[in-house]
Amino acid sequence: MRKLFLLVLMLCCLAFSAVANAAQVTDVKWGVDKDNMLRFVVDLTDAAPYKVEVNDKMLTVVVDAELQDKAGKNSKTRSNIASMMKVEPDGNKTLIKIPLSRALKADEYKSFTLRKDPATKRPARIVLDITAEKRVAPASVASKGSTPAGKSNATVSSKPATSVASGSAVVGNKPVNNSLKKPPGVGSSPATVSASVPSVSLSAGGGTIESEKDKKKAEKERKKKEKEAQKKAKKAKKNKGKVDANKVGYLTSGGIEGKIITIDPGHGGSDPGAVGDRGTLEKNITLEISKRLKKNLEEMGAIVYMTRETDVEVAGPGASDVDELQARINVAEKYKSDLFVSVHINSSVNKKVGGFSTYYYPKTKFDAKIAKSIQDNLTKNFGRDNLGLREANFYVIKRCTMPATLLELCFISNKKEEKLMRGNWFQTKTANLIAEGIEDYFK
Repeated sequence: MRKLFLLVLMLCCLAFSAVANAAQVTDVKWGVDKDNMLRFVVDLTDAAPYKVEVNDKMLTVVVDAELQDKAGKNSKTRSNIASMMKVEPDGNKTLIKIPLSRALKADEYKSFTLRKDPATKRPARIVLDITAEKRVAPASVASKGSTPAGKSNATVSSKPATSVASGSAVVGNKPVNNSLKKPPGVGSSPATVSASVPSVSLSAGGGTIESEKDKKKAEKERKKKEKEAQKKAKKAKKNKGKVDANKVGYLTSGGIEGKIITIDPGHGGSDPGAVGDRGTLEKNITLEISKRLKKNLEEMGAIVYMTRETDVEVAGPGASDVDELQARINVAEKYKSDLFVSVHINSSVNKKVGGFSTYYYPKTKFDAKIAKSIQDNLTKNFGRDNLGLREANFYVIKRCTMPATLLELCFISNKKEEKLMRGNWFQTKTANLIAEGIEDYFK
């Protein structure tokens, strides 16, 4: 009798445990990404079998898991293919019904599952993507940067990024049979699924993959930053030309706002600098990068001067080399600059050599610091060779009183790098990274 009692008690405990551990649907969300793909995500307490049924103009996801009371939310969607999502309990199952504007083709939807990930606190998920209205991105995008030497622009290949690992179980690019699919972890041969999926931000009440709320917040933040940048640029422009007669020395910390920076685009006028095989002139590339750099720094709040803003000699036609170099330093000294940056393009008889190098002369303890800050930003974020920091006895960085650096931005003698530097992408990116390096230096 006692054995019978213990057996009944054990069966009751097992039954209770099975009920307690049964998967439940905790949330159902939808979103539309920038390419107009419609996605539905079902959050679960644990993995559960499911099936996808397509019947004319109705798509139904049947999940073998109970719907939690607060999880069932019908919602309008913003897609031409489906304008509504209905979430309904069906005994111990959950139905997600999606009325369609037309019948779907076999390759216009797919579903897959993702394991629970305790490390990132992500729940078990069922993901359904409807690609019927998805826009296809172009295979490549040509950069349209204007190049003074100008016959060719760099072409940048653009491929849609995907982050679903090859081990992911895609459970249907065609109508799924009525038999329930077993997700990873259910049954004798679980599939291995990566928890990595394309980044999404979905909302149960509706929205886009970047939800409307997030979108508005991002747009508000963007406008705020733009307004701040305009305010800083306006302030810098107002202060430009006003030399503080009481200013002694240079500033090296406290943030970039209000700092006086002189940019020196190398060469100019009758001096073309180095010349590439395709006829690219160093003086033109340095000027284009410097103009972009000036704009970036002014948006950060710096007061910026340039030794030249057009294709001219700074000291005027016929000046000696020393007079030309001194004229560039004189601009920085006149405005009591906190920093002097000379922009150049490198060249070598070895046409295979390429990459970035940054030069300094150790007249102050800050010359090497600014050179390192810019070199680090360029080489960590660009993908070209790092030729390192180099100490050099160059006139413009040795003779000025403030910290200074001379940049050699890749090699015009290297065919690949010459092609790159002629394009808008290279000129804009180098200017952005130099500006970030300068901003880091003043922190």
